[in-house]
Amino acid sequence: KNTTNPLPCHSLVAHGQWRRYNGNMHRDGEVRDHHNSDPGRLNLTILSLFRSDCPERRPSMPLPPAKIQLNLIDDKVKFRAVSEGNPDTPVIFDYMPPLGSGEGFAGIEMLSMTFAACVSTAILGLLKRKGRTVTGYEMRVTGHKHETPLFLEAIEFTALVESHDATAEELQEILALAEKISPAWMAIQGNVRVDGVLQLK
Repeated sequence: KNTTNPLPCHSLVAHGQWRRYNGNMHRDGEVRDHHNSDPGRLNLTILSLFRSDCPERRPSMPLPPAKIQLNLIDDKVKFRAVSEGNPDTPVIFDYMPPLGSGEGFAGIEMLSMTFAACVSTAILGLLKRKGRTVTGYEMRVTGHKHETPLFLEAIEFTALVESHDATAEELQEILALAEKISPAWMAIQGNVRVDGVLQLK
């Protein structure tokens, strides 16, 4: 099986297994840049996208787990949380009165922030991998709550990129890829509705 060269889009779309990028698809199991060197086609920089259900998936090295310690720091529900990897950067959680004092982040706020940071990391990483210059970036997120029971029902976001060499078409492709590789986005799929746009500022 050819696992190194880009394959024609139509040969894989029929099986519904792969995501298109710049008119080609790839069967390798990592996100990385390749060039289509077929003399009968234009040279295109493409990005291979990992599929977790890929039968040719290569064994991966285990990653260290995220270890968090959380301690109650008042007589209500105010907590101090630290990560083993960043022990000097605590995060304070709290809830609104009367249950809490409102002096920290609520869980849904932090979930929404985590989504924003994780997806933005994926977006900027993909832009830089394509060699695009990013001079500014922002994402505005709204986390919609369901009241009874309380849970995060939907996330809406608008991400704005300042770049002189990225195109609107590229941003749409990158947003589609970010959905597939962002750990936070993947974690909430099927539970939280997500609607977002990625635009040039």
